[in-house]
Amino acid sequence: MRIKKDMVLQKVAGMYAVVPTESALQDFNGIAFLNKTGCDIWNGIEAGKTAQEIAQALTEKYDGVTAQEALHCVQQLIDKLAAEGLLEM
Repeated sequence: MRIKKDMVLQKVAGMYAVVPTESALQDFNGIAFLNKTGCDIWNGIEAGKTAQEIAQALTEKYDGVTAQEALHCVQQLIDKLAAEGLLEM
């Protein structure tokens, strides 16, 4: 999986926004907002990590999160981003 070309993550007023630019405007005409964890997941995808690798990084970063919970959250966001057309699977 990878982030579609011309999708950019920007920090706006303390929130993280995924904004389409150039050719991505044809496929996605809006803005997707992410929280800090969503931003961590986005950055993991952008770095080419697998869902399991991203989940592992989240369990190391955030206290009290189990590997199973982290993987579930990562997969949910990946599914949502893919359904919105922001990822290439």
